[in-house]
Amino acid sequence: MPEPWIAVLLFAAFLVAAWVYVAMARHPGQKPLAAYLIFVVAFSVTVGLVYGLLVSLIARIGVVGNLSLALAVAVAAVVAFLIARMLIRRSPRASPPL
Repeated sequence: MPEPWIAVLLFAAFLVAAWVYVAMARHPGQKPLAAYLIFVVAFSVTVGLVYGLLVSLIARIGVVGNLSLALAVAVAAVVAFLIARMLIRRSPRASPPL
């Protein structure tokens, strides 16, 4: 069983890498901190949901193993990255007139 601090270190590395990526990939009209928070929240929620769905599907099929779980992590990460990337590249909404 993996140590819990490894997960914390991996998530910290993800947060640093996300800051660098978002600084390059965000829409020019989007504020940097807002784009970063959108990316991190969208990625985290999406990867959790997709991974949970894939693991439950794998368990129902009955092919649970290290390779199938690793594939579920990879698929969930790619889907989450694409969705989060799409959200930060959109132009921000105009605020309503006062």
